[in-house]
Amino acid sequence: MGRIVSKARQARLNYAQRLGRDVSIQEVATAVGITRAALRKIEIGEVSVSFPLLARLCEFYGLQPGDLLTYEERRALRMALA
Repeated sequence: MGRIVSKARQARLNYAQRLGRDVSIQEVATAVGITRAALRKIEIGEVSVSFPLLARLCEFYGLQPGDLLTYEERRALRMALA
């Protein structure tokens, strides 16, 4: 699957803004069942995100997959699910 690089980081920052407090990488990583290092790599684009992890991130942030994926990644996802 494609990368969600800056959108993953932006989702965390937007989530923190909605809560009115800082939200650490560790807090999100623990909530979605991965390590802090793994989430950091996702946020900087070093690794791709699996479908199950994408679903957990979306659930945590209260977003839809399209909110985290770029156009090309959404197109690839639609093709993979078709």
